[in-house]
Amino acid sequence: MAGDRLGGGAFDNKLVTHFVDEFKREHRKDISGNPRALGRTVEKCLVEACMGTDEVDDVVFVGGSTRIPKVQAAILRGVLDKQQFLPVEVTPLSLGIEVLGGVFSVVIPRNTAIPTKMKQRYATVEDNQTVVTINVYKGEISIAEENNFLGKFKLSGITPAPKGVASIIVSFSINANGILIVTAEEESAGNKNQITITSIGEITRMVEEAKQYREDDMENMKVAKAKQNLENYANDMHELLRNCGRKMEAEDQKVIRDIVERTIQWLDRNLHLKDASKFERTLEKLQIVCQPLNAKLYCKGYW
Repeated sequence: MAGDRLGGGAFDNKLVTHFVDEFKREHRKDISGNPRALGRTVEKCLVEACMGTDEVDDVVFVGGSTRIPKVQAAILRGVLDKQQFLPVEVTPLSLGIEVLGGVFSVVIPRNTAIPTKMKQRYATVEDNQTVVTINVYKGEISIAEENNFLGKFKLSGITPAPKGVASIIVSFSINANGILIVTAEEESAGNKNQITITSIGEITRMVEEAKQYREDDMENMKVAKAKQNLENYANDMHELLRNCGRKMEAEDQKVIRDIVERTIQWLDRNLHLKDASKFERTLEKLQIVCQPLNAKLYCKGYW
């Protein structure tokens, strides 16, 4: 991206290079010199838009491209004002709910123009079922939990009946601002409930944040477990000294007492440490010293 020209083309070229390198790392094949392979993304876009190459008449500038001075000048001169057009926003991924067996049931397919409203009819799966939980997902995978979870709510007060009799209408509505409203209504009794989910763009951000929180939570659990393992072992050695200290050789007793005390002091100084590996290494050092001495007691039949 050197020189005096920096625009969409420069970024596009960098993206292409990045994904070509990713493909090469994963499949050990270089497609940089294969125009047909590089063009498959364009072909896929055309297929999803139900268009052929002969139906593409011109290029429409959207977003940042409209701020390019030459484009703005052309608009002012009327060069690009021969025909009015309105870019249509679409749903980037399918939206739906989880149904029996953990299957993802699509209500609004991807690439649907918004605003839009669509609905599907479902039924209860148990006899005399009075409550259903609606789990809302976004994605393209047939297994619901493999997609991005957006939210959930319950519809209660369903009229008791044999399974499959009570009919539940689930409606998805997206307005021009990308706000998603999911409504579930029992068709016969009219009981309903709904959830409002913020814009699709905000949803993507929330999903990424949730992933980060999940990773942080897993790391915190790892730290807590490592710390607990160290505390437990140090306490066990302390109890061993209290119960079996008289049966140990004086030197062995002193070695265990010293390292256990140092370990407990180290724990007190590092109560808020967030590095699991340091707790693990400290435990390993403690075990290296204590285990041979424990083995001596065991062989003598003291415990």
